[in-house]
Amino acid sequence: MIVQFSVNPMDSEHISEDINRITAYLDKIGLDYEVGPIGTSIQGDWDTIMPVIQRCHQMIVRDHARVLTTITIDDHKYKEHSLETAMSSVAEPVSISL
Repeated sequence: MIVQFSVNPMDSEHISEDINRITAYLDKIGLDYEVGPIGTSIQGDWDTIMPVIQRCHQMIVRDHARVLTTITIDDHKYKEHSLETAMSSVAEPVSISL
């Protein structure tokens, strides 16, 4: 399962410090992740991923009056996929006729 999530404080224009706190936590627990322009992607099973996202949300809500957390789940039933394979398939060049 690949999950993209974002934890967005609604009372702050700049969230780089909050993102740094989240990535430091992900580094500390040893979870692979990719930070993108609108979210952070992680991989694992349901029981591993959901407590991690909950903890990230709790870390940020502690310092802000209102936080919006979004979660997108890609759960492929018949094929194992990972952040690495997902990112490499996007990076492959595609030929397009105009």
